Amino acid sequence: MNEPTIPPTAPLLGVRFVFGFALLAVVPSVVWDALRSVGVDLLAASDAERLEWSMAGFVVGCAAVVGFAAWQRPATPWRPGRALWVWSRYLPFLLLWVPLLVGYLWLAHRLDVPVPPQGALDYLATTPLTRPGCWLVVLGIVVGAPLAEEIVFRGFLQGALQHLLPRWLAIALTAAVFGLCHTLPYALPVGLLGAFFGWLFSRCGSLWPSVIAHATHNLVTVVVTIAWPTSLDLLYPK
Repeated sequence: MNEPTIPPTAPLLGVRFVFGFALLAVVPSVVWDALRSVGVDLLAASDAERLEWSMAGFVVGCAAVVGFAAWQRPATPWRPGRALWVWSRYLPFLLLWVPLLVGYLWLAHRLDVPVPPQGALDYLATTPLTRPGCWLVVLGIVVGAPLAEEIVFRGFLQGALQHLLPRWLAIALTAAVFGLCHTLPYALPVGLLGAFFGWLFSRCGSLWPSVIAHATHNLVTVVVTIAWPTSLDLLYPK
């Protein structure tokens, strides 16, 4: 019996994942150091200013990942996007995910290991849109993160794992890595999101569906946080 062959793109995609992830992790630190070298006193900056500078570094990192993907493309094509189909699946997923999120956050609170709100959400809940840096934060959340993270995690990592493992396991492992990369307190709810994005990626055989779902989810989160800041008090009991 012949041994199953591994397509030559699989290890290459793994290398691309490592490089893409490194861009997301390292470039913001490089930008941070560059700011300090030109005299920006980050230690004296307010919490809001530090978050804005951090997001600026993250946006540069996202742009680097997109540029890298234009050179070393994921094996899976970008299209079809199937936006209407994606949104018709996202809505029922959201109606299931939100109660699970609320239950998870309240359980963590009852067990005396409360999960703090993400810094960007705290910022958006307290910062007026008239502040220029606020739009940079929105750009990073709604555009930068969905593009770069879907390239790295679905395009490169899941794309490689699907050549080596059953699809359900490739989706699960990629979702687990995706969740853990968003820090341990958020690993479970973000991992579930990652599983949904991974299913879209696998189901459609293209990258845009997961990007669209990711961007839609982040946009919904941003809009709810800005329009209803007290929602954070309900989600994150103190």
